[in-house]
Amino acid sequence: MNPWTVFNSNKRFYTDEDTRARSVVEITSSIATCPLGNPLPNGVYDPRMGPSTADSPPCVTCAQRHNACPGHFGHIELCVPLYHPLLFSQIVEFLRMKCLNCHKLRLPARQRNVYETKFMLLENGEYHQVQELDLKMAAKMKEIKDNVDGAGDDSGKRQKALTLHNAGIAVDELLADIQTKCSRMGRNRSQRKKTRSAADSVFEEELRRQLVKEIIASCKTAKSCPNCGAFSPKIRQDSGNKIFQLPLSLTAKRANAADGIKLQSAMVNSSMNDQGDERMNGYDSDEFHSAKEDYDNDDDDSSEDENMNLAKDNYMHASEVQAQIRLTWATNPELCNSIFSIHGPEIFFVQAIPVPPNRFRPPMSLGGMIVEHIQNGYLNSILQANEKLRNNFASSNESGAYETWIELQTHFNCLLDSSKDPSSNPNPPMGIRQLLERKEGIFRKHMMGKRVNYACRSVISPDPYIGTNEIGLPRYFAETLTYPTPVTEINIGEMINLVERGPSQYPGARWVEFPDRRVDLSKMDDHKREAIASRLLMYSKKGSKPAIVGRQLRDGDMVLMNRQPTLHKPGIMGHQVRVLHDPKQKTIRMHYASKFI
Repeated sequence: MNPWTVFNSNKRFYTDEDTRARSVVEITSSIATCPLGNPLPNGVYDPRMGPSTADSPPCVTCAQRHNACPGHFGHIELCVPLYHPLLFSQIVEFLRMKCLNCHKLRLPARQRNVYETKFMLLENGEYHQVQELDLKMAAKMKEIKDNVDGAGDDSGKRQKALTLHNAGIAVDELLADIQTKCSRMGRNRSQRKKTRSAADSVFEEELRRQLVKEIIASCKTAKSCPNCGAFSPKIRQDSGNKIFQLPLSLTAKRANAADGIKLQSAMVNSSMNDQGDERMNGYDSDEFHSAKEDYDNDDDDSSEDENMNLAKDNYMHASEVQAQIRLTWATNPELCNSIFSIHGPEIFFVQAIPVPPNRFRPPMSLGGMIVEHIQNGYLNSILQANEKLRNNFASSNESGAYETWIELQTHFNCLLDSSKDPSSNPNPPMGIRQLLERKEGIFRKHMMGKRVNYACRSVISPDPYIGTNEIGLPRYFAETLTYPTPVTEINIGEMINLVERGPSQYPGARWVEFPDRRVDLSKMDDHKREAIASRLLMYSKKGSKPAIVGRQLRDGDMVLMNRQPTLHKPGIMGHQVRVLHDPKQKTIRMHYASKFI
């Protein structure tokens, strides 16, 4: 999957403000219960997040019992920002696209203006103009060139410079005119989004992906920044929780020195830091940089000469990366918003971790002891690492701050996806991703057609003797699948006959559901089935709900077929059943023409 497609949908990630807004309690303690087994306030089983088991008292927040309380989220407030694990690759890509000196995207000013205009046209549904904009600019430049060529006897260099200058002015005027028209059209943008077709949405997303690819390629091919001329170090990632700057080459260092360029931390010069110019979450940025130098050089026991010849990668902590991205977003807000389809860079970082409700992390009883849910291990590790990091800062002990910071990032990554665990543990506890996906996840195991009485699955075989509106089902499928039929005075005779025949004499019935119970006919003999059949109308005559007979499928019943792939036709279509009584026929059969209907 293209890593940028995650931003090109209508869905969005929760921000820290969203997490805090829906949270009912801040979790601060890694101790869940007291010695008597009662949940502690501000622990991972705080009663305000709802009852954890059916025997728990009513919810403190909504006063509902376990079966009615939906559960309520808590949150853990971190003392430092962390990378969003799902967006880590985009963060690294972002750093590779920007200049670390002027903090702009490594694109010339006019090229940035061109891309901003294309995105404005895209937002207004002018897809053909997006594709024709390059042709219009080329035509403008050719027109200017032809006019200058016939203007006089200027020298070659002067004529070329005049041509480029006039062409640039003409292109800027063209872009300004298009942007003015787009601004006027922008008033009806929300109405256009409501009325656009699915094909328009797909085409718009494809154009957006192409523009993003062009921007990424243009930024990466630029060796130096087209805006300030600075050479920026290359960026590398490590284990999904660390980002490093590679050392500049000697040529790049000399070029930066010749232009008087000195790369500095974004935190030092940033005016966007919410905590102040020189503060980060209450801690002095100079202390952080001093600690980072110790972290970068703590394993360096070589001589001074060897240090001069062997440069080390420069570690970038999450607050430094956050400041870098904030500065770039401030210099190119329109283009950044268009590339990522989000407003603001805060989505890349997390400082408030949501804690799921208690009902989704119920404790278990093992040998008379209460054992916490397996996911609480990651939550407790986050709480302990966060407290350790806060104590290091409070005691001015920055030597181990970066190790703890990385450890905190690792625990958070594992909470969402245990496959990001860098340890050698072959069977780490399941993260949220593992709880949701694959065959053992809650969707495929409990919600996607599993353990139901009305669904089957098989390959499809072509059969020209089947009607185009029919579907051939093997006899085994028809005997196993059931069609729930309410019993009335009109069909009572037919239903009695089916119940007496049972599931072994096709066509028959497999089960009967009364208002107070459900009986399985496959476990009854002939006399018991006759007794059940005699009571089919008993409940409906008393004014209760009618009995329902689960009869076996037969010819003429309507079924829904989920056919794949669904690119050029609806995925689910209705067909009439034709039962295939030949025991050699084991697959679902369909007419050739049904594929194109």
